[in-house]
Amino acid sequence: MAVMHMSNLFLKEADWLATVKTYFEQDYQERGKVKWQGFLLSDHTAQLKKMKRQSSGRTIPEQQSQMTIQQRVLQAYQQHQKLVVQVNTVDVNQNQPAARTGFVTAVLADGFDLDYQHFPFEEIAAVEIDNGK
Repeated sequence: MAVMHMSNLFLKEADWLATVKTYFEQDYQERGKVKWQGFLLSDHTAQLKKMKRQSSGRTIPEQQSQMTIQQRVLQAYQQHQKLVVQVNTVDVNQNQPAARTGFVTAVLADGFDLDYQHFPFEEIAAVEIDNGK
């Protein structure tokens, strides 16, 4: 049994470079952004979700009076128009949910139903008639 010296186990520099070049050209497959997704922190993903929601959803910034809210809800109900509703709540990250759009299906003393989901007037920040904006 022959004893090999450690220097005999390593490839010469030119052979090594050729092996590495062949590996990256033919065998290695870059996973692209998939490998970086694990590095995103929950704060980053929450911010990305907020940005996506803001770009895709509508928000109504100003607080309206109860009278204005009730008048617009009644108008949308009577004229069968879509209504955009912004609730006055925030999540744990102090983000306001995107506005909901739908048809008013009922008007009651304490609130109204938007597509059969009940919204009490006191939980509404603002509403507007959706004119296809």
